[in-house]
Amino acid sequence: MKSNVKVLVALDGSPESASAVERLPRILRPDGEVMCLWVLDPERLSAWEREAGHRDPRRLRSRWKTARGDLRRALGTWRRQGLRCRGEVLLGSPERVARVEADIEEPDLLVLGVAQGWRDALREALGARLPVVGFGPRLHPLRSVRGPAEVSVAVEHEGDARTAIRLLELLPAEARYRLLHVARGRPGVPPWEWSARERLADAEARDLLRCAAASFEARGAEPRLHVVHDDDVVRGLLDVLEQDLPDLFVLTSGSAPSRPASRARRLVRASPVPTLVLPPAGVARPERLPRRLLRRLLQAA
Repeated sequence: MKSNVKVLVALDGSPESASAVERLPRILRPDGEVMCLWVLDPERLSAWEREAGHRDPRRLRSRWKTARGDLRRALGTWRRQGLRCRGEVLLGSPERVARVEADIEEPDLLVLGVAQGWRDALREALGARLPVVGFGPRLHPLRSVRGPAEVSVAVEHEGDARTAIRLLELLPAEARYRLLHVARGRPGVPPWEWSARERLADAEARDLLRCAAASFEARGAEPRLHVVHDDDVVRGLLDVLEQDLPDLFVLTSGSAPSRPASRARRLVRASPVPTLVLPPAGVARPERLPRRLLRRLLQAA
């Protein structure tokens, strides 16, 4: 298991940032290193900044002081829960700052607790850059802060299991995993009323999940298996997430070329819990620019 996991967190003061501050200790390994960036956009005021009384985006000094105070509170919250963290306030658009700093810091995991962060999370992972956690606009309140983290993993193809194995390096060792697969069928129909097609789909789904579970078990995890019957994959997964409300939902961004990106986009946006988007296994990150040039680009943003 990998030690000293590097995590880069981007916050901007939005409601998604508050969710990230509250939920991250549940889904991060305590032996990891967290770098937090609080990003201010000098070109525009956000809705939450206007509510806080800011009127002019050019008055950066007061906005900077507010951001520094918010950052100190976030770091204090994480440190009280055992995380090793540091942070700084930067100027620029959140998505650009996060992208450039990710190339500079080379983290193992990027967390986007920013407005519209679910879009940026999906875009980053679809570009095969690195695993990204996004916070959608419809999150349920945190259910519990005790016990091990509950993680639900969508397994649609054989390649998803190979990709999802990376979770064991990124998430807490004691996390509990549930592997999900949506088999074609009518939702809510009892097994004794299934058609031959539905019985075959259920058997194939369970074989797939058992193969995926074997990969997890070989590394010390003991995942539970859950087959959902629904003709709409997105609806089936969202129904399970609404019922279980795990601490984290994991979605692979495309181990199979046939998977439509629109399905992943719907899942990330509508998920009631934070969503970790994993790029396909075996895909190298794009080549990075020299760090000195990246710093200059960030300062010019």
